[in-house]
Amino acid sequence: MCFNLVLHQLLQKKNYPIARFARDVGITRSHLYRLLNGVNSPTLETVKLIVDTLDISLTEFISLIEKCEQLNKKSKGA
Repeated sequence: MCFNLVLHQLLQKKNYPIARFARDVGITRSHLYRLLNGVNSPTLETVKLIVDTLDISLTEFISLIEKCEQLNKKSKGA
């Protein structure tokens, strides 16, 4: 899944420090790191908090994830 890759790219693009982002979303830094490393999957509630904090729509976020997944499929020859 590309959730973690897209989230990481958005945080870098917006120059959003991990600790501040976690605080703004209302989750612990350790939970955010687990999401970014693909260890945990987010709940829908957490995704909503993330997109609200990033000031993007859920539709836009999902679209970025889908594009990432399509690129991964192409690069694997699927």
